[in-house]
Amino acid sequence: MLIKGREMNLETVSDAIGMYRGLSGRPSLCADCGMVFNFPDSAPRRFTMRGMLFPLDIIFLNQGKIVSILTNLPPDPPGQPSDYPAPDSDQVLEINAGMAEELGLEIGDNLKLPR
Repeated sequence: MLIKGREMNLETVSDAIGMYRGLSGRPSLCADCGMVFNFPDSAPRRFTMRGMLFPLDIIFLNQGKIVSILTNLPPDPPGQPSDYPAPDSDQVLEINAGMAEELGLEIGDNLKLPR
């Protein structure tokens, strides 16, 4: 899938187990890879970097429009979970740290992510 002209390989998750697990425990993410979380409704979301081994950018979308971008989030220290809230969203995109800036993503941009 193309994001801002760059071909990206995106995994999608929409079940509770997949969303809980996310990218936790993976040693890395390829340069052009990411994960899309598809929620059944639009609501405030909270994400954590629990069990992560590398930093991420997290992009929150509502009806295809970027509503929040959190950049360069570090992995949580053991036993100290983070809590990153965001406004109402129905999709969330996780990509490698620095990729949001590299792609030129901005709040208000429209993205059509896989469901």
